[in-house]
Amino acid sequence: MSTGTMYLSSWKWSSSASGCKDNNRTSLVLAWQLFLVLVVSWTSAHNDPATENNIMSYATKKLDPKPFHKTHVFEDPKQYMHSIPRAWLISATPIHKYLPRFGKPLNNLTVSVGREAVFACIVENLGPYKVAWLRVDTQTILTISNHVITKNHRIAVTHSGHRAWSLHIRDTREADRGWYMCQVNTDPMSSITGFLEVVVPPDILDYPTSTDMIVSENSNVTLRCAATGTPEPTVTWRREAGGTITTSNGQEVPSIEGPELEITRVNRLHMGAYLCIASNGIPPSVSKRIVLIVHFPPMIRVENQLFGAYEGQTLVLECHSEGYPRPIMYWTKPNNETVTNDGFYKVETSVSGYETLMKLSIRSVRLQDYGPFFCLAENSLGRTDGKIKVYREYMTHVPRYADYIIPPTRESIVFAIGIKNIVKIRYNIKRLESWRLAVNERKQN
Repeated sequence: MSTGTMYLSSWKWSSSASGCKDNNRTSLVLAWQLFLVLVVSWTSAHNDPATENNIMSYATKKLDPKPFHKTHVFEDPKQYMHSIPRAWLISATPIHKYLPRFGKPLNNLTVSVGREAVFACIVENLGPYKVAWLRVDTQTILTISNHVITKNHRIAVTHSGHRAWSLHIRDTREADRGWYMCQVNTDPMSSITGFLEVVVPPDILDYPTSTDMIVSENSNVTLRCAATGTPEPTVTWRREAGGTITTSNGQEVPSIEGPELEITRVNRLHMGAYLCIASNGIPPSVSKRIVLIVHFPPMIRVENQLFGAYEGQTLVLECHSEGYPRPIMYWTKPNNETVTNDGFYKVETSVSGYETLMKLSIRSVRLQDYGPFFCLAENSLGRTDGKIKVYREYMTHVPRYADYIIPPTRESIVFAIGIKNIVKIRYNIKRLESWRLAVNERKQN
């Protein structure tokens, strides 16, 4: 056991200036303190720190000669050391060596909400003292030694070897965030503190977050996304189908950060689903899907407005329409009758978002099919149409690669073009003989 020299000069010496009587009192006090020092030296030699601490505390606190009416603290108490035999200068162990001390600082903790937080407090030389855990900000005593004082059932205390004392906080909540203290009841009290940070994954609030929105074309719209979490989450906007978002200054960007997405003069290209994604580094990130619906009157685009066809030919007419709410689309014949699916016509429609493609297949062109066909689109905001004109063409020569001909009837003639292509032509009774002559001449050549 290492020791250090303890001098009486470390204590406060007091005497009276009133003569011999006061000097006698000072001598008595000095003698008593020297006696206690001898006892301390004996206990130190016998490895009894508890007794040593108690006696030294008693000597320094209880026997200070305060009853003197006039006291004077000598500037240099060593001047009286000549009156003490050298043998009385005792080599003793410092008092503070056996007081409790903390083995290391209390670590700050960061845990996700719902998880368990454990503070570990290492105390060396605890001896008869007690360890307590406190909540600093609320000045609440949580535990003392092995006993849980608080009524919070989520708090527990454990220890290992009377040295490592752990505070357990189960199922942590945001309200548990704050400073915690490990305290030992020495005089004066000794303590260390640590901070508990409770992090919370992001969450998107139903209100005031926007729901699916319906707006008119050319109006302004603002989409909102309210997110909570600790740390405060970052909100990012993206289009669900990919593509870019137009910013307020006209730039096209793949994503925009911020709790609000502002779109000025919205148009049909802005229609679709948007995702607001909230993240704060604590998994998992969350997102909400918001659909923006833009209402606008229908518009029709016709790529080919003029078709030539001969009788009996198969013909396909196409119209592209845009509009929302999705318009009602139909075709009309040259005689203004509405086209329906039958043996001569077939109507097909395919829809993608606010776009619609409508096809009209004429299986075999007849005389009454020559003229304007109209494709019409109508919704609650308006009506529009597109015009496609079918004109008549005549076949002026026999196909060059006709290999053979089936003897005609009064109904039809069928020419085989090469080996693969077969063209069906309605028979014209007045030109039957001219067709036969032309074929024969072609074979001879």
